[in-house]
Order: sequence, then structure tokens, then C-alpha cells
Amino acid sequence: DSITEPKKILSCKEMCIFLSGKDEKGSIKNVEYHYSEADSRIRFVIIFVTYMLKLSWWLQSEFNKRGIKYTIISGLPS
Repeated sequence: DSITEPKKILSCKEMCIFLSGKDEKGSIKNVEYHYSEADSRIRFVIIFVTYMLKLSWWLQSEFNKRGIKYTIISGLPS
């Protein structure tokens, strides 16, 4: 959570995962996991996704600062 980014990404504790799909009977099923109510497995996924978002932003900003022409994320503020 301590990595700063140009647009505020929610902290891990505020994140949730929303899944939608069909169950084995073909019925549509929606599931939502909130960090505060999730088990360790889901918390790990939320932390990992948050980390990857911030790491991708940081890498792209470092590439831009060093003049490296490689795009991980497009549309970052200069």
C-alpha cells in the first residue's frame, strides 16, 4: 500500500473480487469476496493483484524516466 501511484488505487483492505459465471447446472452465479471477510487464499489474490497494479505502474514510470521505449501501461500522466 505504500507505493504511490498517479491515480489512487484502493488499499488491499478496501478491495474486493467479483466473479460471475455459470455453475455446473448452467445457472448464472455471482460471487463477491471482500478482503475483510475473506480467507487467506482470497486475501492473497487481492494483495497480489494490488501489488501487480502498483508494480506495473512503477516499472512503466521508471522506463519513461530513463527514456526506455517500452510500453507496459499506456496513458500514464507525464
